[in-house]
Amino acid sequence: MARPKASSLTIAELQDLLDQKVAQEKGKLPSLRKKRDKLASQLEEIEKEIAVLEIGGPAKPTTRSKRGRKPGRKPKKAGTAKATTGAKKVAKKGGRKPVTTKKAAKKKKTASVKKKGGRKPAAKKTTVSKRIGKMTLPAAITKVLSESTEPMTTEAIRNAIKDQKLIKRFSKSFQQQVGIALSRHKEFKRKGRGLYS
Repeated sequence: MARPKASSLTIAELQDLLDQKVAQEKGKLPSLRKKRDKLASQLEEIEKEIAVLEIGGPAKPTTRSKRGRKPGRKPKKAGTAKATTGAKKVAKKGGRKPVTTKKAAKKKKTASVKKKGGRKPAAKKTTVSKRIGKMTLPAAITKVLSESTEPMTTEAIRNAIKDQKLIKRFSKSFQQQVGIALSRHKEFKRKGRGLYS
């Protein structure tokens, strides 16, 4: 059946066709909304994973120093070792004192100083860094939410923390960090999609 031309239709018929077309397009809204919500939840999960990776990061492998003999050293010969032990025995018989090394002399000197004074050397004082004006992220979120009468989005919470300067340092993924803290801590209640109190 041939489709009638628009010029041959009346205004009422054209209006009916337009209404049918609008109703047909509106019928697609539920499926489109469902698809939008699904994609939004997937995007939120991806952002959380990215934030976790940016915060933690891979651990750097620690290098252990290899124990063993340094390269370039030659093992002592058996003949020289015997000669040194023989010289020591001869020195003992003849009444001569063995030659002391510099390290042995230092040890004797420190031992004599300890006996005379009887006081132990004062231990170095360890400096402890004082954390003044710093606040953890969950504490900052709690403060912001307690001051608000209505539920807030992650973006609004982030802006409030920055405005009040509750935390000194902010990274590029600070909003994702706020979202992770809100989802992990039970004291923050979710009031809707993206809203917390």
